[in-house]
Amino acid sequence: MKLHLLHPVVIVDYVREAYLHPAEEVRITFDKQLHTGLGSVDMFNPYVPTISPFDHNEMILEVKFNRCLPPYIRDLLCTHVHSAQNSAISKYVWCRRFENFE
Repeated sequence: MKLHLLHPVVIVDYVREAYLHPAEEVRITFDKQLHTGLGSVDMFNPYVPTISPFDHNEMILEVKFNRCLPPYIRDLLCTHVHSAQNSAISKYVWCRRFENFE
């Protein structure tokens, strides 16, 4: 598939559970079952082999906000998410690790 010289380079597939706080413009998402195509970018092929870039069944928590992170959410994250790894790496970058995997 190509359009205006653009073409897919990696499959990034995951299940997302999203929550939105409309008054404070905060979106919290939980992304799980992250998988990438194993040597294929045929995203419409249901039989394409996939692999998870993680060693364990990990979940990605994203908190996005427009102005500032509400203090009660910051406190909740600091208090209850002890084993979390703070990272600025995207799901796309995680999946590109397997780009040339055959």
